[in-house]
Amino acid sequence: MSRTANIFRHTDIVRAVKAARACGLAIERTEIAPDGRIILVHHVETPAIPGNEYEKWKAVKNARAS
Repeated sequence: MSRTANIFRHTDIVRAVKAARACGLAIERTEIAPDGRIILVHHVETPAIPGNEYEKWKAVKNARAS
């Protein structure tokens, strides 16, 4: 049985992870498919929704663009 050539390179994975981190994504897992696809799985945090009207107002009031 002969070995097949690698479809992906280590540098391809490093570039993909660096690009995702530069966008602010926190990578949880990296998957490499048999056809050479590189899949990066990241965690998305959803903001908590305030309960009452005062909390909604306070969240909007304290939100500042940085």
